[in-house]
Amino acid sequence: MHKRIIATLAAVILTSALSAQSAFAQTAQQTQTQQQAQQQPASPLKFDFKANPGETVKDAIIVSNQKDEDMQIQTAVLDFEVISEEGGIRFTNVVNDEHKLAAWVRFTEPAFLLKKGEVKRVDFEIDVPQDAKVGTHWAMIFFQGFNPKGEKTIETVAGSNAFIFLTVKGEGLHEEGFVKSFWIEKSGKNALNFVLRFSNLGNVILAPRGTITIENIWGKPVDRIDLNPDAIVTPNAIGKIVTNWQPKKGLSLGLYRAELKGYYGSKNTEFSTKASIWILPWEIGGAKYVLYVLAALVLIYLILRVFKIKITFVRAS
Repeated sequence: MHKRIIATLAAVILTSALSAQSAFAQTAQQTQTQQQAQQQPASPLKFDFKANPGETVKDAIIVSNQKDEDMQIQTAVLDFEVISEEGGIRFTNVVNDEHKLAAWVRFTEPAFLLKKGEVKRVDFEIDVPQDAKVGTHWAMIFFQGFNPKGEKTIETVAGSNAFIFLTVKGEGLHEEGFVKSFWIEKSGKNALNFVLRFSNLGNVILAPRGTITIENIWGKPVDRIDLNPDAIVTPNAIGKIVTNWQPKKGLSLGLYRAELKGYYGSKNTEFSTKASIWILPWEIGGAKYVLYVLAALVLIYLILRVFKIKITFVRAS
């Protein structure tokens, strides 16, 4: 009889603790998601072209003037180099000739007036030289805005930045990549980051794609998510690709395993990798940890009370 009472009370206590944990996790997750949405900056556009030597590629960018006055717009194209695995870039004139692109880009209107509230289509062309080197070339487009007083207000030109990647086709194109490393790390209280370091050994930009299957300690799949769809890795570089996962009910105690099955390149070359992480009580939030401790203490108290167990502390002589 006593054992049944203890089992029932223990189940009620643990169920209450877990329910409170889930409610706490969901609230924290929603708050974090809202904060990220408010803080997330607008990403630049990205163009990805393929062309043969001697060909001309044409496209356009839409820009708008969100200021309360007219602006004179000046176009600019700059070469850049990637300086970090996280995608940090540096604009420079000293770029390997194998990847230069800025000199090939020209606008039909290099400078123009953009009236207050106006939305305008800006056409550009890329003239690929006959002797262009095979492989991917890249640059970035800017629109510099000046008000009637000649003061620069570049931040007010909506849609003003754009990455351009152009792969020159021909013999010698080389696509080769591999997984350098893959691991899982905590991201806030109720999320995980799956971090992939992918090495590009070829001369063509690679965009690894794939699916991450997440399993709990029992090997049961709890979710499947896509690898970060915005990830790209430039030639002869290592790119760090971070994919965030926020479980609907927050993180629970125990072991999480992740298996990434992906592919890259024009031939969809496959790759796979695995990682795991232990989530401990103090890693999922102070409030939830306190609930677990309280539940354990109450359970111990009930056992001592029902079975009339006395604990005596004896001072050592």
